[in-house]
Amino acid sequence: MHRTRIAITASVMALMPPAIAAADLPFGTSCSASTSPMNFGAYDPFASGLLTTVSTLTLNCSGGIGLLIPYEVRLSSGQSGNVLQRQMAHETLNSPLNYQIYTSVLRTNIWGDGVSGTSVGGTILIQLGGSVVTRIAYGSMQSGQNVRSGTYGDTVVVSFVF
Repeated sequence: MHRTRIAITASVMALMPPAIAAADLPFGTSCSASTSPMNFGAYDPFASGLLTTVSTLTLNCSGGIGLLIPYEVRLSSGQSGNVLQRQMAHETLNSPLNYQIYTSVLRTNIWGDGVSGTSVGGTILIQLGGSVVTRIAYGSMQSGQNVRSGTYGDTVVVSFVF
């Protein structure tokens, strides 16, 4: 059997900055958020196992010292329209590349949008000088997908809801 390697670059770019539902924050409190790109790098369809990567989501809040603010982090489905079946698009061809984003390194719970999958939540205690919460999104892509060579990408919107 002859196997030919093809060049495939795959990345998921989160919308920068993430959406923040500021209207639900207590008076005098402000929050900002940032994300790092989820870059899978080169994809080899003949490799075995999963190709994995991570992205960091950061929430920074200030004001209202001593307030304990509950939050939830939601990730959109991207272009697939289905959180449970995320896909990257080829730069010019109709050749989707399947991937998924999970809430933990175990990659058992799909990170969802508040309707499908699992959203991640917690509380942030506002301290003097501000407070920072960091969450890690765990990406994976199964090998063996029959896709065309080229660059693939998707945009996943990150929302912090208070």
